[in-house]
Amino acid sequence: MKSKKRMNHVLVIAVLAIGYGLLTGCATAPNRDLDEARSEVAKVRSDPAVTAKAPVALYDAEKALKQAENSWSNDEDEKEVSHLSYLAKRKAEIAKYTADRNMAEDQLTAMKEDSQKALLKSKTEKVQSLEDELMKMKEYNPQKTNRGLVLTLGDVLFATGKAELNSGSQNNLYQLTTFLRENPDRNILIEGYTDSVGSEDMNLRLSLRRADSVAGFLAANGIERGRIVTKGYGEAYPKDSNDTVTGRQYNRRVELIVLDPGKTADDVRRNIQ
Repeated sequence: MKSKKRMNHVLVIAVLAIGYGLLTGCATAPNRDLDEARSEVAKVRSDPAVTAKAPVALYDAEKALKQAENSWSNDEDEKEVSHLSYLAKRKAEIAKYTADRNMAEDQLTAMKEDSQKALLKSKTEKVQSLEDELMKMKEYNPQKTNRGLVLTLGDVLFATGKAELNSGSQNNLYQLTTFLRENPDRNILIEGYTDSVGSEDMNLRLSLRRADSVAGFLAANGIERGRIVTKGYGEAYPKDSNDTVTGRQYNRRVELIVLDPGKTADDVRRNIQ
């Protein structure tokens, strides 16, 4: 009798243990959707590109995963858990897509910057090359000054007492027009000067007419007139003595000042008006 009671007791304990195990197994059985969500979020979390380029999107994915896990822990309906897990997976995908897109945009920006740098370098080299060519025009005594690049047209380029350019000077000026067309940010100031022979008023008018003659040539060859300023100074600012033939010849001249980028004539104009 005692043996039979003991056996019944053992049987009851076994049945209870099995029942408890079944209940426990049901409570802790894994949810496949939630496991997939965990895997997807872990994958993007371990991706350096995502953490660097899409931190906000990654935060949203982790937040969605947390909501799914809380729902599972609170024994909510499995459909709700699956739905929240689905949202977490989609947000993980969004984080990956956002990182890829941002990286592509960064690469495109870098390519544009490299292209702009290459273009600027090419333009700078071209400008330097053209300036070097102008500096080789020894007949114009080119000089780099704080006013800009100064080219001097001597008196021999004009007929005596006249303002019209002769054909030789026109041929040489074509090189200058090429430089100015290639560099639209460079303006030009043209200043006329004479010797002291003749009246001051006549010399002032002649110096301006010669400066205007050069300006007209440049404008006729494609240089916007708004980029050109002319000024006649007559006998002012002589380069040599007016007491000698040679000195007077030096003083009869037209100076073309190719201004530095962004500069205007007002920035380098002489004091005498």
